[in-house]
This record gives sequence, structure tokens and C-alpha cells, in this order.
Amino acid sequence: MKRTAIAAILALAFVCCAAMAAFTARSMDRAWGASAVCSADALTSQDLLLLTALRPDLGWTAYRQSAPKQMVSDAMPDRTAKAAVLSFLGAPERIAIFPLVSGRLPQSDERSVCALDSDSAFLLFGSIDPGAVFVRLDGKLMRVVGVIDAQRPLMLIPAEEGSQGGLTGEEQGAKTQVMTFDRLVADGREALLTLQNMLGIEPDPFELSGAEFVRLTRLLCAAPWLAAVAYTVAALSRRGGIWRFAGVTLLFFLSLGALLAVLMSIPVRLLPARWSDLEFYGKQITAFKARPFRAPDVRGALKSDVLRVGLLSAAACIALWMERMWLRCGKSR
Repeated sequence: MKRTAIAAILALAFVCCAAMAAFTARSMDRAWGASAVCSADALTSQDLLLLTALRPDLGWTAYRQSAPKQMVSDAMPDRTAKAAVLSFLGAPERIAIFPLVSGRLPQSDERSVCALDSDSAFLLFGSIDPGAVFVRLDGKLMRVVGVIDAQRPLMLIPAEEGSQGGLTGEEQGAKTQVMTFDRLVADGREALLTLQNMLGIEPDPFELSGAEFVRLTRLLCAAPWLAAVAYTVAALSRRGGIWRFAGVTLLFFLSLGALLAVLMSIPVRLLPARWSDLEFYGKQITAFKARPFRAPDVRGALKSDVLRVGLLSAAACIALWMERMWLRCGKSR
């Protein structure tokens, strides 16, 4: 009875971990599935002015994120909060892929407006409804027009007035104060490659879009269930006779399907034209070592989500292995 209870607990742990991994992957698909890729190379407002003049048809958004700064509620000066400031040029929807709780996102042609994360908004105003509230940042009064679910202290604001004005014409561009942006987000990888070629930036083959990250996490989610099916088929093949032949055949097709799923989840640009092309592998390893981690979000949340899915899938596999070993030990007694 005790052995059965422990096996049931381990089986329940397997199901819970696998289900949580699938739920996290589903949440990632909703949040990051449509997000575009981005470049981590430093850009200036003059570069962006050039892009706008040469290719006005390409959609892009540039942004930079500062260290946490102190914010003060204008109505209640005793209420303060610290948040990283994310300033942008372009369409904020390309970078603010976290859910909008209330209100709206600030637009790049607006001045003295911002969006806050829900925790900071509650600290400053005791509410997540922006209404007609104001905050002071470095002594400047800013109206809160939206609240976002950023899962960390964050203020989203349009870039400074001088920078934005430089994107409207050559005369204003001459008066623009040069600003540096951390990343450039495009509508898709092809658009990003075009922009990078125009700026003379070397494209990064390991720069994955949100959809590509989601495909990898789905593969991680499938690993525990694939292991469970493999355990069942292996137990079937141990019966001997026709069951052994059927089990070996199913294991072969299962391994083939898993290999195809892995190859379909990896972007084509990371696969060689010939598997014997050793030079290709050497270039890919060198490029991977020479790059920082890049993700199509502004908070590093995508990296933590992928790690969470991987850990949950690994925990599910461990629980499955322990449950099978426990049952096997129980039968041997």
C-alpha cells in the first residue's frame, strides 16, 4: 500500500510538472509568439534618421533602458518608487509585448507621458487605473496614460523631444541631440536584415524571434511525454514474441519522430547544407561564443521563461524515472 501511494505521488508530480511546463509555454506563445527579432548593436538617432529617409516603408522601433530611477507621485509626494526607464522611438507595440492592464501605451509623438508597471502604479497611487494621475521623474511632470504587466519595475516613455524631432525632416535632424539606443526592433527577420545591411551591422544567426523561442519551448514540453511513451513501449517490448517486435518498431518510429521534431524546431539558418561541412560548425561555434544573449523582449523575461520550462520538463522526467524505478523495485520484491 505504501509503495502504491509513493508511486501515485510521483506520477502526480510528473503530471503537474509537465502541465505547468505546457501552461508556461502557452503563456509565452500568447506574449512572445508574434514578437520580432532585434539587434543589440548601439544605434544613434542619426542612424535612425538615415533609415527613415532611405526606407520609410520598413517598420522599426529603437529603444534603450536606463538604470532604475526614483519616481514621485505628484498628488502624494510621500509615495515613491524606483523603476527602470525604457525610452523608445517608433511604435511601442513592437517592444511592449507584455499585457496592457489598463489605459493605453504612450506614442512616440507624445510628450511628458508614460506607462508604468502595475506594481509601481499601485505603490504610487494605490490603483492600477491611470485616470488623471501624474508622476515626477528627475523633476519633470509626466502624465500616466497606461499600466502594463511588466512583472518588474518599468516606466515606458517616448524618447526625448529633441531626438524625436530629428525624425521629421532634415532641418530638425540638424538640431537633433544625438542619442544612443541599445536595440532596433523590426517587423520581421527579413526587415531586420535589410536594416542591418543598410547600417553595416553584421547579422547574428543566433538571434531568435519570439515564434522561434516558442517552438523550442514546445519541444521541451514534449520531452516528458515522449519519455513516458518510450517507457511504456520499452515495457511492452520486454514481453517477448510479437510484443518485442512491435515495441522495437514503435521505438524506432518514435526516435525518428523526435529527431524530425528537433530539426523542425531549429531555424534553417542554423543547419548546414551538408552535415559533413565542418567549417560551418566552426563558424557557428565562434559566432555563438562572441555574442551576448539576445531576446526579442526588453526585460529578459523570455530567457527566464525558457529556463522555467526547461526546469519543469526536467523535473517531470525525473519524477517519471523515479516512479518507474520505484514500481520496478516493488515488483522485484
